[in-house]
Amino acid sequence: MPEDQNQGQEGGWNYRQEQEGSPIPGAVQQAYPEQEAVSWVASEYISQTKNGGWYFALFGAIVLICGVVYLVSRDLLSVIFLSVMGILFAVIASRKPRQMQYTIDAEGILIGNREYDFGNFKSFSLQHDGAVGYISLLPLKRFMPEIVIYYAPEDEQRIFDALALNLPNENHKETIADKFARIIRF
Repeated sequence: MPEDQNQGQEGGWNYRQEQEGSPIPGAVQQAYPEQEAVSWVASEYISQTKNGGWYFALFGAIVLICGVVYLVSRDLLSVIFLSVMGILFAVIASRKPRQMQYTIDAEGILIGNREYDFGNFKSFSLQHDGAVGYISLLPLKRFMPEIVIYYAPEDEQRIFDALALNLPNENHKETIADKFARIIRF
């Protein structure tokens, strides 16, 4: 067999290199349309009304916890630390939510100026807290918090469709932290 005919044959199979740019014979080429971006503006979280009684109860809880810790440990540093944490908790609780711009496109999710790739999430779930709907994005990373995104009821179907193209929809259970935050109206 001449050398140029043997080229590309090894062990009973033939290999023939296709020229660059030539289509693979028999391959079906599909064109997927670009995913249309879905955008909306919503509050970054639902603000619970906190009156003077709420802050008074928080102050009482801080004093009670600090008193118990001091009686058990006799450590003033722990009491100071817990007091500062309680004050920071009160400051964070009094903060009003910002209006955020949300966008879902083929690349991922844009929340304000932060971009999240779909590869960071295991699944999503549409949840409802009374009349308010929100999306819960379950992250793949263990210590990354669950991301919650609120939306207007009229946007629900568009948002669901855009997310369903990229992530599986699973029902997420409410965590203990979520239940506790709802109980204390945080």
